[in-house]
Amino acid sequence: MSDPTDSLAFKEALNANTKALEALHVDFREDRKLLHDVRERVIRIESNRVDGRVLALEADMAALKADKFIRQGTIGAWNWIGKNITSLAAVFVALVASAVIILKATGRLP
Repeated sequence: MSDPTDSLAFKEALNANTKALEALHVDFREDRKLLHDVRERVIRIESNRVDGRVLALEADMAALKADKFIRQGTIGAWNWIGKNITSLAAVFVALVASAVIILKATGRLP
């Protein structure tokens, strides 16, 4: 009996299988390139979304800091007025008294 691997049909089938496998390998390379391209695009899109979110958060943070600064300034002013209300009242009374004395001395106030 002869060896079946020596037959012409077997060799042709083997060549056909080899060509089919080479074509599949080329297709896989193209698919891999396409997948890599899609992956890069998705990463770029997600990066752009993250950049947009970061910018929005930075704007929100700046607004919150400005609001906090205004509130702290207002609270500080009211605290200062509260601590110095007696001195402020004394200055106000002194100014009014001075004005009254000057107006009486010049004859503008009876």
